[in-house]
Amino acid sequence: MDNKIAYSISDSKLGAINKATGRLAVKQTGTLYVTAKAGSLVKKIKVTIKAPYISFTKKQASIQVNRSFDFNVSTYGIKNKIIYQISDTNLAVINPKTGMLKAKKAGIVIVTAKAGSHTEEFKVTIVN
Repeated sequence: MDNKIAYSISDSKLGAINKATGRLAVKQTGTLYVTAKAGSLVKKIKVTIKAPYISFTKKQASIQVNRSFDFNVSTYGIKNKIIYQISDTNLAVINPKTGMLKAKKAGIVIVTAKAGSHTEEFKVTIVN
């Protein structure tokens, strides 16, 4: 009996698979099926390919002057490090590595989390 496993996919527009190793290289978002076949045994699994994204997991819409808040994000499909930025450094400062924001004056700022070409923004109102 031949114990080699052969892999295939249902939609080559969405990805390419190494027929010997089963390693999947994605091309675009969507849903496809990966089939593994060894002799008469066949196993099929559904794979959903999502677009890379950044999402704020810890956020606060309103912060008081002289208070701090630690913003956090999660990523999917992104290997770059997150860098945090603030839209107006007269109103608040943010640690680019940790996401710790310190409110200085009342107003509205945009907190931006950036990783490579991907960005996510969150509006924050600073109140007295």
